[in-house]
Amino acid sequence: MITGGNATVFVANMDASLKFYHEILGLKISSHYGDHWASVEAGSFTIGLHPKSDKYPAPGTCGAMMIGLGIDEPIDVAAASLEG
Repeated sequence: MITGGNATVFVANMDASLKFYHEILGLKISSHYGDHWASVEAGSFTIGLHPKSDKYPAPGTCGAMMIGLGIDEPIDVAAASLEG
């Protein structure tokens, strides 16, 4: 059912975050738009780096991350299989 996924992490410092994910962990940077957005690839999983925003919890606090999963079937079919 699950084919891949992504996480969006809200970060306080885009440059320091890219350095950590790319230089320390060795992940490939797949996009980088200044301080507005960046993403790194961990196999079939994408980690999106989003700058802090008043719309979302502050970096490092509870809720400062969102997770998405890719599926290989219609969402209603996936939801029905999870309900049972």
